Amino acid sequence: MLARTFCLAAGLGLAACGDPSPVEAAKLAHGTALNGYQKPGAQVRISGELREALNPGDAGAMEITVREAYETGRLTLRATTEGMSILTTNDATSFDMAGTDTHAWTVYFETGEEGRFYVNILADVETGFDASSRAAAFAVTVGKPAPGGPALSKGMELGTDESGEAVIMMQAEETIIVE
Repeated sequence: MLARTFCLAAGLGLAACGDPSPVEAAKLAHGTALNGYQKPGAQVRISGELREALNPGDAGAMEITVREAYETGRLTLRATTEGMSILTTNDATSFDMAGTDTHAWTVYFETGEEGRFYVNILADVETGFDASSRAAAFAVTVGKPAPGGPALSKGMELGTDESGEAVIMMQAEETIIVE
């Protein structure tokens, strides 16, 4: 009887301790949260700023800034794009996260034809206890945007619908399956 009482008391004691709340668990796993809620993944904020307007054939530069909330570990950034060429001597760079929480990287690229393209940044974080990622994409408009409207990607054109409202028209293929 005494043994059963001890086991029951020990079991209740462990249950009372329980797991940390989701907020506490996130802080333990990812350091201090940055400015409120963020989707699951690496605790980093990625921002990008294009240096200047671009025309077809121009070389461009995008300033990438990454803020992170880790005390130690390694941050690796990778850049990719479609429709443009990355000119940066290496399409990836790494930073030690000890000591500073803001990291800067300039991605150089060359434009091709007019349109809207994207510089994609993938941030990989390794802390020794955890590995996670976050991605961001930054628009690059090459040439002049359509008057009064957004820059259009290749294969898109600006038009109007039956009511006269401006729409972006794109090619699409529809398959109807009848069972």
